[in-house]
Amino acid sequence: MKTTVLKAILLCVVIVLVLGGCKKDDTRIFPTDVTRDDADWEILIFDMNTPACATTMVYQIDAWFIGHTADFNSNDDLVMTINDTLNITLPYIPTFGAFVNETALEPGTVYKLKFSLNGVEKTNVSLRMPYRATYVLPQVLYHTGENNVTWTLEQNNQYQYVVASAYNSYDTGINNTIIRYAKPSARELRFRGDELVRYGQSTLYGLFAYQAQFQLKNRIALCSLNFSHAYYNNEQKGEVLPTPLETARKIMRLIRLQQ
Repeated sequence: MKTTVLKAILLCVVIVLVLGGCKKDDTRIFPTDVTRDDADWEILIFDMNTPACATTMVYQIDAWFIGHTADFNSNDDLVMTINDTLNITLPYIPTFGAFVNETALEPGTVYKLKFSLNGVEKTNVSLRMPYRATYVLPQVLYHTGENNVTWTLEQNNQYQYVVASAYNSYDTGINNTIIRYAKPSARELRFRGDELVRYGQSTLYGLFAYQAQFQLKNRIALCSLNFSHAYYNNEQKGEVLPTPLETARKIMRLIRLQQ
């Protein structure tokens, strides 16, 4: 696996976490609502155009099995077919518990996607890669006041949301998170820092902003995403904080445990 792919898988814990971050809606399923009651597989198509990865049109495809454990087999043969012409095999990476590969795609473009398991087509959908947003994140995160995230966007995406997390600097495994959705037409989102539980003066903070498109068909949830993120109060501490993908995956797991 390329180094970019490995870094991106680490990023995955924020996105999938977010993809499980809200309680069930009465009328529809949001990206953050997906549980094993709805799907056996959750597939993230993640825009890797970030300064850290220094890529342009590279997208990472992560397939996470979220069904019943007894039905999981790491030797399964997973293939994503794009526009009936490009077949991408997704090998299993035990370190991350996901089937992963990467390919070149265009933001704002709709693709026909087919997901096959052991040679059997499980689902096919048309899914747009989100238009890329240019974010202005707070330079300072105010833990007792209001914080504002703004962005510009060529056209509306299906979903927009912001995830804010607070971490214990002595053990980043101890943390708490809030998730806020914005309407597709919105270009601003506000939240209060005191909605997060603090762990003293050395509390570390992470802020993650996402654009997403989502489809759920035949118990396969597919979500394409891009993101921007920032960390606060981490100067001169050297802690390794969760990446955006790590945060997403963590949120998903926490929500499922609570349901």
